Amino acid sequence: MHANRDGRLTLQNPFYLNHTQLHLLGIQEVIITPTLLTFAQLQNFYTYTALERNWTDYFWSHQDLVVFALENQTYPDDQLSAAHAATRGGSGVAVRYSLYDRAVGTLQYLRQPGTPRWANHFFAYDHLTLVHRDAIIDVGGWDTHIPFYATDCDMYVRLMWAGYWQGETEVGIIMDVATVLDDVGALLRIPGVKAAFAGDPEPDGPEENREIEKKGESFERLVRIAKRMEEAKFQDGSNALRNTWQLRQTGGQGEPFARDPEGFETGIKMMIDTGRAVFAEKWGHRGCDIAAMGIKAEDAWRLQRDWDIETEGLGYEGDDW
Repeated sequence: MHANRDGRLTLQNPFYLNHTQLHLLGIQEVIITPTLLTFAQLQNFYTYTALERNWTDYFWSHQDLVVFALENQTYPDDQLSAAHAATRGGSGVAVRYSLYDRAVGTLQYLRQPGTPRWANHFFAYDHLTLVHRDAIIDVGGWDTHIPFYATDCDMYVRLMWAGYWQGETEVGIIMDVATVLDDVGALLRIPGVKAAFAGDPEPDGPEENREIEKKGESFERLVRIAKRMEEAKFQDGSNALRNTWQLRQTGGQGEPFARDPEGFETGIKMMIDTGRAVFAEKWGHRGCDIAAMGIKAEDAWRLQRDWDIETEGLGYEGDDW
């Protein structure tokens, strides 16, 4: 509730958020939810907030990411970039666009007359997503009976069935990670600060370390490190380690709304299983590949299971998840 705003949580509390720092960075307002929300509830809260504030479109993103602009590219090509620079009073030299510039440019394009009806525009799947509010409202919002995993499959397919286009554009390099850099100053290329993280499967050798100390970090090496961070998250070939980062902060005991980290994670996993079971019953199928089944939105809750519970397990079980 207001515990973060009022400074009642400490740094190692998993729910800590530094409002003062955000305001210093130029964030005008931090919108507070009335309670902890599931993923599906949060998505509906985004849409509700957009409706209340008359925002027709909005961006949302995952929080466990490392992102980079396409620093070694100009956009969309040298000629157009130079023309853009010239309009700013520059010398006509090609400019490099930030991830922000490219994402906002995508929004401007989608708002042009004649653009197909669209619902979501993805940047690295939904790690960063641009949402058209009225499309979400049109299909009835997110299904809150499916609180976490599989709720995206349910929503995006329902939007597809409703005739909405959902495209994807590369606006930067977006990595899904479960660990942190030893010193985030490496991203700012502070002299003497080296990008490294615990559990790196390919740590640098002495020669590379000397090169970094001499010349500092480079864009290419920072991207390589982030890629290794992403690979470490999915090293077992599944999503099993995806949320382990949430267990690492174990502080905050005795503070408002404190949760036992392991118990909290157990509860989340139980809700994930329940949501997948709901999805399976709703569409008669285990797994996200319902778009290929030849069914439609009106078939929800009217389909027989295409698996046998007695011999193949419950709705949240099986290899299709």
